[in-house]
Amino acid sequence: MRSLLIIFMIGLFILFSVDTVFAQTEKGDIELSGAASFMSRKFEDAEEASWVINLATRLGIFITRTIEIEPEIMFSKYKEEDLGYAISGNLVFNISSRSPDNDVVPFFLGGFGVSNTIQFLPNILWFGSEDNTWSILNLGAGFKFFISKQVALRLEYRFQHYFEEENITYHNIFFGVSVFLK
Repeated sequence: MRSLLIIFMIGLFILFSVDTVFAQTEKGDIELSGAASFMSRKFEDAEEASWVINLATRLGIFITRTIEIEPEIMFSKYKEEDLGYAISGNLVFNISSRSPDNDVVPFFLGGFGVSNTIQFLPNILWFGSEDNTWSILNLGAGFKFFISKQVALRLEYRFQHYFEEENITYHNIFFGVSVFLK
């Protein structure tokens, strides 16, 4: 855990030491984004695989041309179990070259949240109760591939550490779409 925080701090240092220009956005722009990830696991003696689908919805608000605040709600579904949720607030740092024609924008994110469930593969979502929720640390990186000035495909890696009574770490790959509004 400590090494991940050190890596995150080094990443922040690099972000603030590089002169960045993000040609596609302006301060005050909004990014609406939806993404999904799928996890599956099957043991050798099991008849079927266990799976979890995660759907994330985000509303990013650019506070500068490169930095955005991105609240997120993520829903998790395991087979016939009830829907779980996680609510997070992330800070996103977008990096772009000086060229206004750049179609690929790398980004880093970090944030915290709460959840009523953790994805406890191989067999169930482990739901909390009013007295039992989990805190979440989000760290991630990815790319926004612009297909127009207002639309980008989004690919990201997400490290999520759930902690409370149990400490569980997940590594997810999210695929999604972002729409940018002026």
